[in-house]
Amino acid sequence: MKLLRTIISALCILVGALSIVGWAISSVAVRAVEDGTAVVTITERALDSEAVQSRIADAMTGEVGDWLAGRGVDLQGLRLSDVVGNLLRNVAGSDAFKTLVADQAEAARQQIAEALTDDSRAAAPLVVVVDVDSLVADQLNGVAVLGSVASAVDIAPVEVVVMDADTFERARTAYHVMELAAQYGLWMGIGLVVVGLLVSPRRAWFLPKLLLAIGVMAMVAWGLVRALGTDGVLALLPGGRDGALGTVVGGVLTDEASASLTQRTLWVGLGGLAGAAVLALVVRALQGRR
Repeated sequence: MKLLRTIISALCILVGALSIVGWAISSVAVRAVEDGTAVVTITERALDSEAVQSRIADAMTGEVGDWLAGRGVDLQGLRLSDVVGNLLRNVAGSDAFKTLVADQAEAARQQIAEALTDDSRAAAPLVVVVDVDSLVADQLNGVAVLGSVASAVDIAPVEVVVMDADTFERARTAYHVMELAAQYGLWMGIGLVVVGLLVSPRRAWFLPKLLLAIGVMAMVAWGLVRALGTDGVLALLPGGRDGALGTVVGGVLTDEASASLTQRTLWVGLGGLAGAAVLALVVRALQGRR
């Protein structure tokens, strides 16, 4: 019976500590989604994908080709199709384009955040629409054959698919799980810790064991982030970096946030281990006097 109580107590400590850690992370994630910070970061990360850049370049190439054809400019006949295509690929991968998309996501972040949290929203991709006329005109002005027509380019806004419909739906599910963890994770963790204390046959060792569990988990988290980096940690999540959970968490773990989290987990880990060691010595000393 004593062994069973010890096992139950240890499990309650472990799960309770994990629940509290999950609450802390989920609270940050939910706030980042609600204030739109995560949306901007998710958009910026999506633009790092070569596949996304290629789709954007193809869309712009088609639009520009049609617009020029309507003004009597035949890119095929002038043998400029590849030249213009390469120029527009440069646009899609440029810092100026990424900044333009990020600014648009920033402007629309409240609407995007509402789409992520709205249960009644029909399944659809997460799309950011941007006007690229000025960027395209700057590139085409370098093609002397096009003359002044290049500066007057007027094409439809480009749709940047940040997440496809399936990934966006799974991201919404992941967000709702985080929302529940942010609301109830702390209380569940505290409840489990209390249960662990009540059933523990060696209550004097309860706090050292709790601090040890917190310290070990924090040090493991610190070690993973230090060794693998943000992208490496995201790759360990279900679905990987580009999965729904990885996309949402990646939107929260910016470089600045990751550095701050690494530092905090290190201090929590060292503090937990040090506290566990000190309390263990105190408990042992008190028991030795009995």
